Amino acid sequence: LASAIRTNPRNARLLREADVLLVDDVVTSGATTDACSLALRSSGAATVTIVCFARVEPVYGNAPAASTQLPHTGAASRRETTNARD
Repeated sequence: LASAIRTNPRNARLLREADVLLVDDVVTSGATTDACSLALRSSGAATVTIVCFARVEPVYGNAPAASTQLPHTGAASRRETTNARD
């Protein structure tokens, strides 16, 4: 999935050192938001903050699995990528 999502090179100047807010309605595995973050960071974004309105937690048996993708923060969940240059 990572190579399937790319930014438009004509807009690369808009992303240089930009702080990007990526809004997703539902995060399932996190693969799409990870791929989007990678594409944005590779194009020069300084930070990518992901905000979602809901997420799907995997259920194994009768107990929900502990989530490793996004922490619960109330109505929405949030994750920031770090600057690879730091």
